[in-house]
Amino acid sequence: MNTDELNRLLEKFYDGETTREEELKLERFFSSEPIPAHLQVDRELFLSMKKHDSQIEVPQELSGMLSDLIDRCEAEDAQTLSAPKGFSIRFKAFTQQFRFYSAAASILILLGLSLTLFKMNDTRPRDTFSDPMEAYLETQRILSYVSKNMQAGEKAVALYDTNLKKVHQVLEEKRIIE
Repeated sequence: MNTDELNRLLEKFYDGETTREEELKLERFFSSEPIPAHLQVDRELFLSMKKHDSQIEVPQELSGMLSDLIDRCEAEDAQTLSAPKGFSIRFKAFTQQFRFYSAAASILILLGLSLTLFKMNDTRPRDTFSDPMEAYLETQRILSYVSKNMQAGEKAVALYDTNLKKVHQVLEEKRIIE
């Protein structure tokens, strides 16, 4: 048996599509001695199936039992799936509305994402003032505000530093006395 035919038969076998004759061909092939190394696992599978095939006994009444079971399951499914006549019309209307709303939501999401990404890609600086003198005055105002706050912070730090030095001085005096 050539490699292409063997691979085709193995693929059909593992998909559950082989006939009994094709399975016998594979069985004969794997029963012969010179087998490529990559097919050893397949060989063990076929040989174990051949060994156990004769040991399995199928009861005579199994097919009747299976067909009865299938009939019962189909009858139960038919009972559970039967619904009032108006239900199918309402269900169709619901699914049509659901499709419409799903499509609308998808379009809104895509529109929102595209606008967001478009704005994110536009990273160049923009002028907020049309008059350069107005921009200069606004910059001066902001810088003086920052400067005043920095000076107030420096005063608070200086006061803290002075108080800290006084505390250290008192602690040093107590250590010397003790």
